[in-house]
Amino acid sequence: MLFMPSHFRRSVPAGRRSVVAMQLVLFAVVVTLVTVFILTAVGRIADYANRYDDSRSMQTTEGALQTFRTQLQATLNDYSAWDDAAQFVYAQDGQDWVVSNYGDMTSNSGLFDIAIVMDTERNVLMSYQEGRPAEWNPREYFDTSLWTLFDRVLSTGRDGLPEATGFVQTRDGVAAVGVALVREKSGALDKPLSERRFLVFARQLDEKKVAELARTYVVEGLRFIDKTDQTSNSVELRNLHGKLLVKLSWQPRRPGDLGFSQVQPLVYGALAMVGLFFLLLVVSGSITLNQLKRDEADARRLAMCDRLSGLLNRSGFFTALDALVLESRAQGAHVLLLYLDLDGFKEVNDAYGHGTGDKLIRGVAAGLKTLVGSEAILARVGGDEFAIALPVMGASPVAPILCDRILGFFGEPFVIGERVAVIGTSIGVAISPRGNVPGEELVRRADMAMYRAKETGRGRYENYRPEMDAEREERNRLEVDLRIAIERREINIVYQPVVDATNWRLIGVEALARWTRKGYGPVPP
Repeated sequence: MLFMPSHFRRSVPAGRRSVVAMQLVLFAVVVTLVTVFILTAVGRIADYANRYDDSRSMQTTEGALQTFRTQLQATLNDYSAWDDAAQFVYAQDGQDWVVSNYGDMTSNSGLFDIAIVMDTERNVLMSYQEGRPAEWNPREYFDTSLWTLFDRVLSTGRDGLPEATGFVQTRDGVAAVGVALVREKSGALDKPLSERRFLVFARQLDEKKVAELARTYVVEGLRFIDKTDQTSNSVELRNLHGKLLVKLSWQPRRPGDLGFSQVQPLVYGALAMVGLFFLLLVVSGSITLNQLKRDEADARRLAMCDRLSGLLNRSGFFTALDALVLESRAQGAHVLLLYLDLDGFKEVNDAYGHGTGDKLIRGVAAGLKTLVGSEAILARVGGDEFAIALPVMGASPVAPILCDRILGFFGEPFVIGERVAVIGTSIGVAISPRGNVPGEELVRRADMAMYRAKETGRGRYENYRPEMDAEREERNRLEVDLRIAIERREINIVYQPVVDATNWRLIGVEALARWTRKGYGPVPP
């Protein structure tokens, strides 16, 4: 037994109690502070949830109004860009068709309530509302923003979309209004400006439709309010001139307050358990987080990888290519892109089956990986398409050397088990000088060059040239003009005699199609 002076033996218990008391007080202070902090945090979360819900309700309401207008715009496009409309609206005897397809459709329609057909001088050729001829003049029924929409459509350029929509004040309230030029579905119209016709659709935004929007988009209590009401939970609807047309408001749900009232009694009980489980949560959370990070890294790697070939897939290639372009731009280097398309791969698939085709893809990937080296970006971007990107400095002859090696590689047959497959490849080459051409544009150019290589014989490579864009554009214009010519029956038939070479007697004729393209003259076969 340890002996010590009596005054020490008496003072020790008092000292221990003081320490314990201090620890209890300290713990109580900590618990109190934690409680205050948690309640304050919960209160702030509740306030944030309320404001966030109001913000979401505002965004939802604005989106609902935008959708309301967009639906009218889509309907207007369907009815104005219509081959039948382009025929009958401009026809002298087409009034019955116009009334049947435009006017009568305003009756009990959820798409539009008003349909008007006007000419360039804003003269009304037909005006219907809710299935009956309208008894008002558009100049009196709509505010001036209608004519702003009309002027926008009237001044639309050749390449623009001759349509315009917006919200307009009407005599009955507010409506989504759209104006569009009546034209063929292709956008073509061979009428001069003075003879053009314009279609106007209007869809009233009344209390009934607002209630439908509230049910559809789950915005509780959505309604019209007075323009002078000052409330944060409201959305203003204005016309093209900025004039306030109407205000819509909704009933705030205040989910934060509801959640706070339910959570508050549980906070105090949870605080007692926080200390016990904190360490466990930290440890287990750390383990879980590390595992999630590893899983996320694996998932990201798999998302960027083509499972069959083991190369980058299209998404991974574009990500790597964009990074390479940025790096080359900073270093002043060029980016060389080779776009490969296998020739004859489909025939191998059809003849030997997809299993053999898969083995062939893996063999091609392995061979290309050996040819291009580790510094290049190699990817399988399609079923039988591969892409190679690498940085080059100055006027290095890397492109022709690498293309010749690749073509030589494909010049040898592939042995797959007991089968031998012979395929080739067509290569498109494009360069981004000092990284000034973005990755997406670089791929487009290489792809265009690759198709030129296919068109000129396959089994070769072709460098991108700027005139390829003009040639493709001309080909597209020729195709469009040919479609229009077929619709307009501009294809003529000529007959070429067939003569017996032994006796020079006429034994028949050969019917040939000929087309004189407007603005270009006869088109050769």
